[in-house]
Order: sequence, then structure tokens, then C-alpha cells
Amino acid sequence: MQSVIRNLLPIAIITIIILSFFSRLFYPEERLFITPDFGGSDIFQLNLPAKYSLSQSLKNNELPLWNKDIGMGFPQAAEGQIGAFNAVNLLLFKYLHFPSSYNIGIVFVFLTAALGAYCYARLIKFSRLIALFIALLFSFSGIFITHLSHFNLIQTSSFLPFIFALTHLLLKQKNKIVITLVLSLIFAQQLFAGFPQMTFITVIGIGLLVLYSVYQRSSSIKTVYYFVGIGVLMVFLASIYTIPAREFLNISTRKGGFLLEEATQFSYHPKHFITLIDPFALGNPAEGTYPPFFEFDNNIFWENSGYIGVLPLVLVLFSFPLLKRKKYVLFYWLLLIFSALMMMGKYSPIHIIYSVPPFSYFRVPARFILLFVWSLVVLCGYGLEHISNLFSKKIRIKQHNSSTILVLIIIISLTHLFTFAWAYNPIGDVSRWLSDPEVSSFLKSHTGRYMTIGTSKIWNDVFINDGWKAGTEQSYLYFRNGLQANSNLLYNTSSFQTYPILLTNRYNLLSTLINQGITQTNETTLTIESPTLKLLRANNVKHVVSLLVINNLNEVFTSAAHEEFPAYKVYEVPDVLPRVWVVYDYQQVDTVESLQNAMQSDDFDPNQQVILEEKIELSKTTPDDSYINELPYNIEWVMDNNSEVRLNVTSKFDGILVLADTYYPGWTAYIDGAKTFLYHANLNQRAILVPKGNHTVRFRYESSYFRIGALISLVANITVIVILFLLLFIKKLQKDNRT
Repeated sequence: MQSVIRNLLPIAIITIIILSFFSRLFYPEERLFITPDFGGSDIFQLNLPAKYSLSQSLKNNELPLWNKDIGMGFPQAAEGQIGAFNAVNLLLFKYLHFPSSYNIGIVFVFLTAALGAYCYARLIKFSRLIALFIALLFSFSGIFITHLSHFNLIQTSSFLPFIFALTHLLLKQKNKIVITLVLSLIFAQQLFAGFPQMTFITVIGIGLLVLYSVYQRSSSIKTVYYFVGIGVLMVFLASIYTIPAREFLNISTRKGGFLLEEATQFSYHPKHFITLIDPFALGNPAEGTYPPFFEFDNNIFWENSGYIGVLPLVLVLFSFPLLKRKKYVLFYWLLLIFSALMMMGKYSPIHIIYSVPPFSYFRVPARFILLFVWSLVVLCGYGLEHISNLFSKKIRIKQHNSSTILVLIIIISLTHLFTFAWAYNPIGDVSRWLSDPEVSSFLKSHTGRYMTIGTSKIWNDVFINDGWKAGTEQSYLYFRNGLQANSNLLYNTSSFQTYPILLTNRYNLLSTLINQGITQTNETTLTIESPTLKLLRANNVKHVVSLLVINNLNEVFTSAAHEEFPAYKVYEVPDVLPRVWVVYDYQQVDTVESLQNAMQSDDFDPNQQVILEEKIELSKTTPDDSYINELPYNIEWVMDNNSEVRLNVTSKFDGILVLADTYYPGWTAYIDGAKTFLYHANLNQRAILVPKGNHTVRFRYESSYFRIGALISLVANITVIVILFLLLFIKKLQKDNRT
């Protein structure tokens, strides 16, 4: 019984500390972390909206494969950051109230990181006390604390310790098949969490551990085969995500990876090594003293923060004498050096590696700081162990006195770290931060999409100069009126824009054409040129939200006055086309250049004509003058959700029905139940040929890539779980027979 208590006590302490740290999110009222970023907030523009979409879809017994309210329609599950297939996310966001599920998810992240680190530390023979120290040091390090805005990043990163623990067992245990299967399942869950770069970095870390173990002859070369097998199995297990993601990648702006200059953006500047001693040595973004990234060679505070405290860094140095006595000490010193070189990116002598796939598929080399901090934490444990041995053997301090000194070192280190962790991220009441801003309340009462122009400067002025110190909360609450994508998902409005991580080439080209025609004439005024207005009209963009005066649009709403900042204004784009309409004339183009020219030509009228990229068999019919005041067609909306659009269409002529939603593989069109060809229209829209008469038209997202991926994942997961069960059952039978 005492042994069980001793084993469970550290786990209980870890759990109590983490629950205590995050209790302020639940009591006395429900709160959220509200940490702003440069230009916006990744909480309110990315992670909260993504998880809110996930929650809504799961509660409707659907998967969030597509979202119609961002970017003219966007493949959320294929893009991945929504974390739709992670088991914890599925349970939390299906069954719990939002945003409680979001906050509980953050607690799970820290528990996963800490308990995984504790298990690994115990496996490599650390005492319970030192293992407890390692667990808390890693989970409350700068990586997790300064990235609380990035749910998907820290959730993916939190799997790293458990994966190292299982890899250690793979290297040491005889039952390698069972461990291989379990590791494959865990890796798939890590990938499902929604940040592939951190999974890639984890693979690099344990791959080096396996190679080191084989080199040291601690494991046979066969272990490498198991490791390769894990990678293959992971791909099959995660096919429900990886296959649609590959499809998206192939039509995105990231196809083929980045050029070296792009791939090494946001590298870890060598100056930042001083922040390992003082996290705010180069400035504190919370106080507005950290330089903006465009003045600091693309350096961002939270991407470069690996703070674990000063005393733990000193302890790392005490691990150095153990290089020859402890084989893992040498490995972690090598991993520390390697990860430092990788995270430095363009400042590193090995930066050329970022021109080679798969390294070239990711930006922000600074994220290799995950392996760097992991190495520091483990080496810190070895340093503390070495000091303990010095106390008990050479200095001859009694055992209980030695333990007391260790406890004091740990308490001082963690108190220092927790002080940093507690103060960094601001929190705000859920009732205030998730309430509708004035602008969204106005837009919800109108149809059509909106877009935002010229709202980030005022946010950045406050962020750069004041950070988020006391008194700025009201400013950021007010700035929500800018409705930057994807924050609109929290307020059930529809944005033309989307959070710019991974975009289709077509949508990106359309956005570029639109932005080229928006000219700021002075600090307070801008003009939207006529060709751009035409593009907005054709893409159902009815409103423009701005802090600036748009001198050629009619202002239809103004937010309440603010004592410090200008009012948010909503302008109406005149003569906007509905989201779906019918035309009877077309123009066929063959090249991207001719497509751009045609769309911006004065002769192009999207009310009367559609630009297609495929040849069609349809006589160009121009309704006579009798239809000038009356449309020769009628459209009735029957259904409009994320995965399906259903219409009743009546037309007096054979025509072309245009839907102003993103053209994307997987969307299928039906007329009266029969499948029909879906055309590329107006660069990024969908079109079908509609015969005259009355018809039922249906657009449905039926991705064959998703279906294939889902089938492979289902079969692979069932197979792996069944084999695991059989192997464990057989092992138990053998054990029972021996007894």
C-alpha cells in the first residue's frame, strides 16, 4: 500500500498544481485567456473559432469538413488546425459546453505534457522527486506558457514526452510489436491535434534517439525497422486527415514547399539566448517593450521563448561531468546542440537544410525550440541528480538533509518559473469576450458576406506601445468590432476573408486582385477602384468594415463612439449579386493571364456573363427586352449548410447557374438527382448548366479523398487495436499458464 501511495503521490501533486494554476479559468466565473498577438489574436482569430466550429459540428453529429462562412468556403478538416480527429477534442467538444471544453482542453494539454515527462523521467531511472521536477519544469516552460494562444501547437507539442517514453520502451523492451502499435496510435493522435510541424519535429527527435541507441549498440539495427514501421503505420492510421490534407496542399500556395528565404522566416536570433536567463531581456510584449517583428528581423517573442528559469540552467551545467557515465547525457547534449542549430534557421551554418523537403514545407525554424527545451529539462534533471550524489557522497551530507536541499532547489526554481507563468497571459470574462460586438450585431441582420479593410493598424499601435498591461482590455474588447477572420465564426457572420495560413491558389489570386484595387489616399481615407468593386459584387461581398473613410461607398452603420479610437464604420457595396444567380452568356478563357484580364475588363458584367475555363455546349442566349425589369429565372433556397446547398431553380432559357462559393475538389453538383459537371467560374466560383424549366439543384461536399482516407483510417485503427488486444490477451494467458 505504501508503495502505491509513493508512486501515485507525484502524479497527484502534478495534477493538483495544474488544476490550481488553471482554476482561475473556472472560478469564480468562467474566463478565457485573451492574449493578443501582433495584428490580431490567434485565440480569437484561429483557435477559439476553430474549436467553436468543431463543437457546433459535433453537436449536430457532423464532422467539420467544410465551413461556408470563411474565405467563400474553406476545407477546415483538410487544413487541419481545427484538430477534428483528435480523440480528446472529439470527446470534449462533442459533450461539454463551449467554452468550458476549450479551457478543459488546455488543462489536458498541460496534464499530458507533465505526466508524459514524469513517466519518461522515471523510465530513465530518475527519482520520483527529480521526475516531478522535470515534469513541472517542462509543462510550465516558456514554450507552453507563451503559446497559450495557440491551442493546436501546444496540444501537439504535449505528446512529445509520452512519445519519448514509448520510444525508450521500444529500445529496451522485448515486446517491440506491442510498443510499435501503441506508438503508431499515439503519433496519429498527435498529428490529429492539428500542428504537423510539431509532429515532424517530434519525429526528428525520436529518430535521432533511435539512431544514437543503435550507434551506442544499446539496440540492434532492427529497431530502425520498427521505427520506419511506426511511420508507415501512422500514415495509414491518420489517412482521414493526411489524404485530404495532401489534396489541399496540391492546390494551395504552399505546393512544392517554400523557397529557402521563406522557409527560414522567423528564425531564432542568437540574441535570444540571453532570454534563457531573463525572459524579458529583449523586451516584454505584455508591456509593449518587445520590438515588433518587422524591426527585429522577423523575430517573435512567443516563438522564441524557452524560459525554464535561471537555477535550472545552472543545473544543466552540472550534468556535464556525467557525459561518460550516463549515456543519455551525451545524447541530450548532442540533441541540445542540434536543436539550437535548427532553431536558429538562417543564422545557422546548416540553414541550407531548409531548402530540402520536408523541411522546406514549414516556416518558423524557431519552433525547434521544443527539442531544445526538452533537452535542457532532461539535462537539468541529470544535473540535479549529480548534485544530490555530491551532497551524499563527497560532501557527506546526511540523506534527509540532502533531500531537504534538493526540495529547496526545486521549490525555488518552480516558484520563479510559476511567477513568470502566472503573470504572462491576461484573462477576461467569457460573458464579455464572447458577446457580439456592435458591428457583428448589425451584419447578422443582413445577407451577404463582408470583408475588413484597414483595421489592424490601430490594434498594432496599442499592441506595440502598450502590450496588454492594465487598462488595455477595453481597447481590445472594442477592437473585436474589426471582425478579422476567422473571429466571425464566433458571431455567426460570413466573411469573404479567412485566416491566411494555407490558401488555395485560386482564392489567393482573387484576394490579390481585390487588394490591388484598394488605394489608401491618406491616413484616414481610401478608395476602392471600379474593377475591384465589380469583383466584390460578383463574390457576394455586400459590406466592408473599416476604421477609414471609404470615399466612394455609402456608410450604413457606425459603432458607438470610443473615447480614444475612431468609430468602426460599415459600408455597403452597391448592386451586389446574390450568392447564387443565373446568366445566359459566357466567355471562355485558357490561361491565368487571360482570366485576370477578362475579370478586370470593363466589358465584363457578372450580372450578364460568366467566365469559364472549360468549353461548354450552350448556345449564348440573350433574353429580349421584355426581361429588363423581370428576371427570366427564379431561385428558391431550400437548404444551406456547410456541406450542402439545395435550390429550386426555374429558368425560361437554358442557362448557367453560378454559385459564389470556392471551387474546390470534392464538391459535386446534381440536377434533379442526376450528377452534372461542375465548372470553374469567375476564377474561384462554381457553375453548372441548368436547362430551362423547373429543377432541383443540389451542391454537396462529397470528397472522395476524405472517403478513401476515412476508410483506410477506420480499417487501420480497428486492425491495430484488435492486434493489440490479441497480443495482450495471449501474453496474459501465457503468464497465467506459467503461474
